Amino acid sequence: MTPVKLTRYHKGIFPALVITADCGLAFAAAHLAWTLVFGWLRTSPPLPAITTQLRWIAPLAYLAFMFFLGSSIQARTKVLSAQVISLFRAAIYTLLLIISAVFLFKGYLLSRSFILVYFLVAPLLLSVGRLLLYALNLALLKSGWGRKKAVIIGTGQAAREIFDHLLLNHVLEFEIIGFLVESPAQLGFRHGGVQAIGLHADLDQVIDRCGLSQVFIPGIATTLGDYSDTIETCQRHRIDLLMTSHQTDLLLRAAGIEAVTGVPLVDIRDEFWFAVSRAVKRAMDIVLATLGLLVIAPAFLLIMALIVIDSPGWPFYRQLRLGERERPFWLIKFRTMLRDADKMKQQLSQQNEADGPIFKIRNDPRITKVGRWLRRLSLDELPQLINVLKGEMSLVGPRPPLPAEVARYKEWQKKRLDGPQGMTGLWQISGRSELAFEEMVLLDIYYLEHWSPILDLEILFKTIPVVMLGKGAY
Repeated sequence: MTPVKLTRYHKGIFPALVITADCGLAFAAAHLAWTLVFGWLRTSPPLPAITTQLRWIAPLAYLAFMFFLGSSIQARTKVLSAQVISLFRAAIYTLLLIISAVFLFKGYLLSRSFILVYFLVAPLLLSVGRLLLYALNLALLKSGWGRKKAVIIGTGQAAREIFDHLLLNHVLEFEIIGFLVESPAQLGFRHGGVQAIGLHADLDQVIDRCGLSQVFIPGIATTLGDYSDTIETCQRHRIDLLMTSHQTDLLLRAAGIEAVTGVPLVDIRDEFWFAVSRAVKRAMDIVLATLGLLVIAPAFLLIMALIVIDSPGWPFYRQLRLGERERPFWLIKFRTMLRDADKMKQQLSQQNEADGPIFKIRNDPRITKVGRWLRRLSLDELPQLINVLKGEMSLVGPRPPLPAEVARYKEWQKKRLDGPQGMTGLWQISGRSELAFEEMVLLDIYYLEHWSPILDLEILFKTIPVVMLGKGAY
């Protein structure tokens, strides 16, 4: 079995092993907690059937929250401390949910002693399981099972920082075997005991010769488009390609996310987990969008009336956008501009303040008085809940671009269209319109590759204060 195939097998099998262990230990913890409360401690006799059902309700609820946090699926790439924190975080969330349900539905017959003891025992027991699996994973990686042979493109400060960053964070699945340089004059480059092993242009041959499974590109370079051949080569060989960026890392931290190794421009996903995640995401979209439309229905009528009073005409605006895999659809918004706004766009092209293919003007003369207020609070986006229900969009994801914008994308930037386009996303809570275009794209790509249900909920909650403050919106 080749090193790349070995890595792929390990990449899919290890999360399955973690999930199996988590499930077994979650129910074992319920049995242990039951024995402690009703056997050894004898705090109270076993109560009616509803209390007995806690032995499977509590573990199922705990496992559900762990899935929402991405705790099990992402265990292979997380350090042990991060895994343990995730387990206790899920336990706290589940405990708060069950306590709220007890008071809301007056479930006073439930054994609160069992509930409290379970959520002390369960994360501890699962932490022991993760410790053993972490040790197993470490032993397998040291023996070569699942270990990724990687190269770093470049010799500059950013390339050296990638190397040091991987060592500092003990990301042991990466074995940096060398650097790829731009010219023969740089072939003598050496850093941290690792030297240049070839030219950037020779990546094809290096992959075949060394059995590579990972390539790193340093920083957001102004010449990033020059790496299109690198991206195509990695896609052809099914090799993961990560691009690291200090600026993007800072933006992710602003959004409350710790990036370990960079943003994947090419990532070979496990299809089973991808399908499961997509099904869960779609279910969340349907439930939350339906609830949202029911709650804001009165506000819809008020906004429609204000739009018509301020600027006569139809209160809604439809615009052709591109969704996942560049599929076209009609995006619905409240109208915030004059009726002839699209015809005026060409006349204002010289005033564009956004970089890349995006068109934005801070004081756009086409925006109406009500429209400016709607935009500042992002209320003009509310009708897109209809697009979400139709399956054309998601609540969270990259913003759907215009066809004319996509026509100007570099090839690597089209990766932001590899998943459902959304109403809000990472860049909205990291700076909104104040970000450079390439920074937006990298945040979008990072989101698509690291999605989890809890990440969606966190982004939705963090969007609320950003919208209320109107930060970066125009």
